[in-house]
Amino acid sequence: MPKKNVFTVGGTVQASNGIYIPRKADHELLSLCREGAFAYVLTPRQMGKSSLMERTANDLRKEGVASVTIDLSQMGARMEAEQWYLGMLTIIEDHLELETDVVAWWNENKHLGMTQRLTLFFEKVLMQEIDNQVVIFIDEVDTTLSMDFTDDFFAAIRYFFNARSEVPDFKRLSFVLIGVAMPGDLVRDPQRTPFNIGQRVDLRDFTVRNAMPLIQGFNLPTEEGMALLGWIIDWTGGHPFLTQRVCREISMIEEIKWSKEEVDRVVFATFIEETSEQDNNLQFVRDMLTMRAPEDRKTEVLMVYKQVLEDHKPVVDEKQSLIKNHLKLSGVVRRTNNVLQLRNRIYRKVFNIDWINEHLSSERVEWGKQLKRYKVALMTIILIILFLIVYFPVRNAIVQAEIANEQAEIAIQQTEIAVERTKIANEQVAFSKQQTERVRKQKEIADSLRRVADEEKKKAIKKAEIALLSQKEAEKERNRAKDQTKIAEKASLRANSLRRVSVARSLASQASLRANEGEDTLAVLLARQAFLFNQEFDGDLDYEIYQGLRESLNVLSNTGGPDTLSGHSGWVRSVVFNPEYGSNILVSAGEDGTVIRWWNLKENPPKAKIISQDSASVFRTAAFSPDGKLLAFAGDDSVIRFPSNEKRNLELTTQSSSVRKIAFSPDGSKFASGDSDGLMIMWDVTIKGARELARIHLKSDIRAMGFNSLGKLLAAGGKDGKICLWNIDDSEFEELTEIPSGNRIHALCFRRNKNILISGGYDRKIRLWDIDNQNKLLRNLLGHEGPVNALAISPDGKMLASGSSDKTVRLWDLEDLDKSPIVLPQEGGVLSVSFSPDGNVLAAAGNDLSILLWKTHSQQLSEEACKSVNRNMKPEEWKKYVGEDVPYRQTCPELLSAARNNVN
Repeated sequence: MPKKNVFTVGGTVQASNGIYIPRKADHELLSLCREGAFAYVLTPRQMGKSSLMERTANDLRKEGVASVTIDLSQMGARMEAEQWYLGMLTIIEDHLELETDVVAWWNENKHLGMTQRLTLFFEKVLMQEIDNQVVIFIDEVDTTLSMDFTDDFFAAIRYFFNARSEVPDFKRLSFVLIGVAMPGDLVRDPQRTPFNIGQRVDLRDFTVRNAMPLIQGFNLPTEEGMALLGWIIDWTGGHPFLTQRVCREISMIEEIKWSKEEVDRVVFATFIEETSEQDNNLQFVRDMLTMRAPEDRKTEVLMVYKQVLEDHKPVVDEKQSLIKNHLKLSGVVRRTNNVLQLRNRIYRKVFNIDWINEHLSSERVEWGKQLKRYKVALMTIILIILFLIVYFPVRNAIVQAEIANEQAEIAIQQTEIAVERTKIANEQVAFSKQQTERVRKQKEIADSLRRVADEEKKKAIKKAEIALLSQKEAEKERNRAKDQTKIAEKASLRANSLRRVSVARSLASQASLRANEGEDTLAVLLARQAFLFNQEFDGDLDYEIYQGLRESLNVLSNTGGPDTLSGHSGWVRSVVFNPEYGSNILVSAGEDGTVIRWWNLKENPPKAKIISQDSASVFRTAAFSPDGKLLAFAGDDSVIRFPSNEKRNLELTTQSSSVRKIAFSPDGSKFASGDSDGLMIMWDVTIKGARELARIHLKSDIRAMGFNSLGKLLAAGGKDGKICLWNIDDSEFEELTEIPSGNRIHALCFRRNKNILISGGYDRKIRLWDIDNQNKLLRNLLGHEGPVNALAISPDGKMLASGSSDKTVRLWDLEDLDKSPIVLPQEGGVLSVSFSPDGNVLAAAGNDLSILLWKTHSQQLSEEACKSVNRNMKPEEWKKYVGEDVPYRQTCPELLSAARNNVN
């Protein structure tokens, strides 16, 4: 199975721009922005700060906050002050679509200074046109360090913060500064107050736990993936960029049995061998330690770093130290318990003691040489003094030694005479030794010949071994070449896939434009081709594709949906499909005097009959049994009615106030009701009539109920914000959790075949709870701008529909909650949603008195597209909208086959 490449350096696991980082920093920065605080994210490069900015800005926009992102590096570093200020205001104008012409306004106020014009623009133009909160994100603030006019700019930002008491509109204005610089560096004029506002947001390194999403890219069992991730973080220390870079390199290697040694080999090949000079992150750290050292203090930077590296004694961090702050910004060290520590093993290998000694400043090296010359001169003087001290005593000793030598020479001459006499006797002995030596040498020659033969034999064996090793090495090289070819092929396929998905996004956007300009057939073909590319190359564009198909089909043939059912004259409180009849029968309950309608969707147009009407009550809820044989509905008169089939005349009275919710168990044997007084009753509906099994009183009214897939648990919730679970087997009741005060529960449902409870309510959030794991909160789904009133799970359990007072229905992919939901606009607030038994149709209704029927899948709209057009895309249209590099194909091949059949 090919690996799923999620390790795009410069991209996140979610395939958005930037580096994946733990979500803790997102929540921290998002919370500060919501509070209107000023913040700064000042970290080393490639820690994920720009990704954090983009995600936070997008989240704020979803909440209605006007967010602007400004990348100062794209504005240029060689600009005049006026061009720089005006360029920044132009970006704000484009992002927020201001009505004021910024260039004209700037020129009209040319009599004012640039900084005054900037503050006046924010006060009189921006904050007057934008009613909501405004957050300005400024990325790459360190580019201002090379400009001589930006002190005034940061002073202006400080003014916006300090002037909030005098200018109330400024309370809605926040700034977030992002870059590689300390706050004290931003205002460089020592005569001015330093930049001393804002709260810092730190981007932390990975731990194995919060890096676990990266494991999915290995395509390994969880235990092996955890071990592999641990070996990687042992090298990177959790550094986001380095960790994901190593993960990417590993993911591109053909599957092998990974070990710590193999991971070491990948790290060495990527960062420590020749390629280390080409790595952007290592180049940044190298520049910070040498070329960008503060105020020509490179030697001090390297010496402090050397102390940290040698680790002889702790190097205490000092927040006011320019050198230590610079080291932290470089990313090579980090602060742990008030002590500076080396960030990871990769930096230890690359920026080692030899590297430090090589880059120490030339002044320090020259001083060392001069000191050495001084030491040599001093030693020479000392030696001369010592020579003079010992010379005369030594000279007397030499004279006495010469006398003794003369006496010794006489004794030697006498000894030589005795030796000469001994020599003659020795020569006679030597002759006999020569004979013996000749025999010994002959033996040595024989032994030497044997050794030579043995050596030749060993050389022959060695050559054979070398030949075998050469053969194996050649085989390894061939296999390595094959691996490289496979990697290149995979990269090519990945690039091709990304290209097609990019084309799909462009086609979906063009479809809407073509439809609005009257080119309806072309618009449908563009949307259909966008769907095909997105499906073929595993794209993530469901929302864009759905909208493009729906809009273009509605312009061409009015078949994109939704279909509207009209007839109610009051709010429609409940819609539910009959499981027995598929997508053909729908029942709705309303407040119009009040009516239960039975819709036959097979008829065109759909027709409805009134199956119950009571002007003295309001019907609030309806439900079918799982087999579709039994229909129940209830409302404000506390009576539960069963108008269908063998239960036609059955009515149950709860003897309480208004019945708000009813629900059948998955096997149809039980039936539950809940009312506005908090009374919840469990009924047995397997017998003729119905029998009450148990009842329980909650502390608040009941607005939502739902059984889990096994029918063992019943969840209920209401105005007090608590979700309660009732164990149906033994009738015990236990509290799940307490949602913060004021967040009422409006909707509940269980995910099919999984004990996951989904809740929605007044606070606009959708929450997922793991019932099997101590009711742990798994996830919050955000996006609705009003209370969430209705939830429904598709029959296959893969899709969640949510309806809200914000006049939208959202379709969430439960298999991939990071994907953007499909947003379906309504005319009014939504009170009820229901999937058809086949999952292809979603009914939604609410306070606009009508029921909308939506197709739930882009596949349906894609098939409808080819039914609505009478031609394929022309080659010249393909070249224009798809591209000449993509081979032409028929968008609707069945049209060509049908044309041929007509000719025949």
